[in-house]
Amino acid sequence: MAKFDVKEGALWGLMLLAAGGLLYAGFLQGEVKLGGEAPPLALRGESGEVVDIQGDRGKVVVLNFYATWCPPCRAEIPDFARVWSAEEARGDVKLYGVVFESGTPEESVAKSRQMGVNYPILQGNGPVAERYVLRSYPTTVIIDPHGHLVDRVEGTLSEGELRERIEAARAGHDH
Repeated sequence: MAKFDVKEGALWGLMLLAAGGLLYAGFLQGEVKLGGEAPPLALRGESGEVVDIQGDRGKVVVLNFYATWCPPCRAEIPDFARVWSAEEARGDVKLYGVVFESGTPEESVAKSRQMGVNYPILQGNGPVAERYVLRSYPTTVIIDPHGHLVDRVEGTLSEGELRERIEAARAGHDH
């Protein structure tokens, strides 16, 4: 039976603790901070044009990151579509669906439209997923008119929840 060396064990324990702390600190640095400046986002739209959310300053911007194969994503789309139908004419909110799909952009737009997406669709990519620290679909972020990230939800939102969060962003409140 091997003899346990307390000093060696303590040294290994400290090294593991330090390594874990560094990993945790690195994870936190990548986290999107509520109240901070929203990460840049410029993605291809439905017609191949580049859409940059910087052009939406002065509006509340809702980014809904989703995939057409995702059951919770499909479940919330009708609620988001109803909110967009009500908000589009008002002009102070922009709602984007950011779709992550394998297949062509045309296929992802067609699938999204079949599912009821009536708001602008952008093609998601790896760098955006990293910048916004996407861990699951759906994830929705809300950016206030000044460009600050004021809300983030991993999971579904109902129509009422989305409306409340948009109103809070309009009023200048973090949710």
